[in-house]
Amino acid sequence: MDGIELRRPTETDIPALYRVSMQGYGADDTDEVIAHARRLNELGRTIGAWADGTWVGCGSALSFDMTLPGGATLPTSGVTMVGVAATHRRRGILTAMLDWLHADAVHRGESLAALTASEASIYRRFGYGITTQTCSLHLPADAVDFDPPVPRTGSFRFLDPHDDIAPLAALYDRARRDRPGWVSRNAAFWESVRLDPPHERDGHTPLHAVVHTDDDGDPDGYATWRIGASTVSRVADNTVHVEELVGLTPDIECALWRFCAEIDLATSVTWQAPDADPLLRWRLVEPRKLRIDAPSDLVWTRLLDVAGVLSARTYPMAATLTIAVHDRRIPAAAGTFLLRVGVPGAAGACERISAVPDADADLVGDVADVSSLVLGAVPATRLAAARRLGGSTETLALADALFASSPPPSCPIEF
Repeated sequence: MDGIELRRPTETDIPALYRVSMQGYGADDTDEVIAHARRLNELGRTIGAWADGTWVGCGSALSFDMTLPGGATLPTSGVTMVGVAATHRRRGILTAMLDWLHADAVHRGESLAALTASEASIYRRFGYGITTQTCSLHLPADAVDFDPPVPRTGSFRFLDPHDDIAPLAALYDRARRDRPGWVSRNAAFWESVRLDPPHERDGHTPLHAVVHTDDDGDPDGYATWRIGASTVSRVADNTVHVEELVGLTPDIECALWRFCAEIDLATSVTWQAPDADPLLRWRLVEPRKLRIDAPSDLVWTRLLDVAGVLSARTYPMAATLTIAVHDRRIPAAAGTFLLRVGVPGAAGACERISAVPDADADLVGDVADVSSLVLGAVPATRLAAARRLGGSTETLALADALFASSPPPSCPIEF
């Protein structure tokens, strides 16, 4: 990186530094947008690249916990705001910034790094594998009818999210603790929801919210949405754009869908779902009326502490496996690891038995693919068919069962 220096920015550097990232995404870089991003991001976890008297690269990380299969949570580095100026591409800046962010995460004791990628072709070479997927749902309001029927129990109450966000935060925190791939949210995140800046609305109304309570008065779900209003020949044709829908049980999730579909003048409901195989698809009387568009990757994760992650999640069966992990960027994450699971439903015990990946290990793969495997995102046999993972037919079948996650990993937000 001739003539390029990595620097820790000061507070006064932030507007110029963030503009590098925002311009790379084609996003607005107004003062309001930058102020919103600054509220969410951590100055102490931000790095910039400096050249020719200006900022030419930006990278940052968020501090949160991610839930693993079985309910354990691990500290995770949420890589975000990554961008390189078009004038300084192909000079190693992205690599240098990610290496810095990963080293900083390891120093902080974080076991995982995670991100939502702007381009799917970028991050595999840095050790990231697909962990969760998403899709866009569109359903006519009159098609929200369930089989088996969803009972109309409990009650709903409107909440002004611009005034009181605490009930939503409390419900989300309950829900995310048994959903692999979900991440914790800090006060800054919820404050950004409360402020609801206009540039986040996509031309729709300000945010609305409703909370569902059970028959005992205990909150068990919520939905937030915006209205896209339209009128054709004096007939309202409004779309309810769901921002988030969280139910502590499948029936509550369906009840929240029904509530959104029954909003006055609504003719359709849309949602960017946190997984690519939504529950709704399997509960509708007429599932063909549910349009599922643009299935795509969402969260990518990277193992920073292989043994730590493998020891933290739970497994549905007893087994012993050796796993060889190749890692070109973080030597401490490479090697051969021995995983022992003694009791079905319990956490494993994993240790690094060699710094060298053993070609004769039960499973052999790049850290990107092992990262997808251990979070339960994709079966070992599928990775092997894609020539991403090595192992015998018997071992791959065993790994399919061992690393399966129920529910599969998902995530309701981009970051």
